[in-house]
Amino acid sequence: MTRTILQKAVSPAQSSSYLANSADTVAGYLLRAADVVGVRTPEQLFDAHGLGFSGSPWQRNSETIDVVRFQSPVGNYLHDALAPEFVDREPFTGTGFTSWDGGQAPLFYLDEVRLPAGAELWRIGRNGSEDLLAVYVDVARGWAVVADEARVEPKPVPPSSVLGWRATWRGAEFVADVVDDGNTAVLASAGEPPADVSGFEKTPRGVWRAKVPLADVTDLYELNVSCTFNGLPFRVLDTAMDGDRRLFRLSYTGHNADFAEGLQLDKTDAGVYRTIAAEDDVQDLQFVQNRLAGLPGSGR
Repeated sequence: MTRTILQKAVSPAQSSSYLANSADTVAGYLLRAADVVGVRTPEQLFDAHGLGFSGSPWQRNSETIDVVRFQSPVGNYLHDALAPEFVDREPFTGTGFTSWDGGQAPLFYLDEVRLPAGAELWRIGRNGSEDLLAVYVDVARGWAVVADEARVEPKPVPPSSVLGWRATWRGAEFVADVVDDGNTAVLASAGEPPADVSGFEKTPRGVWRAKVPLADVTDLYELNVSCTFNGLPFRVLDTAMDGDRRLFRLSYTGHNADFAEGLQLDKTDAGVYRTIAAEDDVQDLQFVQNRLAGLPGSGR
């Protein structure tokens, strides 16, 4: 199945989080990479990606701007960025398009998801140069640095257990990715597999990794955990324990800046709002397993 390649501007802090903290999610306004092939300078990227919003971490005269390019994720997470479904701040217009000196393109919004395997982090310079910094190999391996200037010692942070694809293999369930044109499943285990299970190796991300034929997987689904908090809709990105309380890291999916800012959510990018809430404070907690026809567990 051919999927569209998307391009998202990435702030310096997000680039650092990808490489140093094993961060692996993406959200916000973005473009189809094919629509902006000729956008080759930081100034053009600044305009095309609408980076001039209040409080932006970007500057139009920056020497470089980083972008992440990846296949559009499976699922209903990509939206046309149109009013009135979207309420946001300038330079957002609500017309569904963005423009720059010399062109325009459709504008999209992606609800927060785990990056698909094979995503690439690029740095674009004022002279039009494009340097590949790192490749997100898969959920178990994480980011593989390509450029010397981007090399850091990554923290061994395991992937979220409540976000993205999961697979059942030999009766055990793993966080997973599908690679090799849909023929192989990459399995990620936070703990060391049993001694009688071969084929796993420990990765720099601090998890155990194995690749198995997709045909050997007995179930495969994408997990989407959602809830409401103070009346607004969220996706659960991760969980953690604080004493005897379970905390949820949440990403707002309502696309209304007035509501998000009224609740004083943490704005991490244009249109991207997050918060942390205790499990007891959220409502309508739902666990949805999305399966694709023709893949293990689909029944078709």
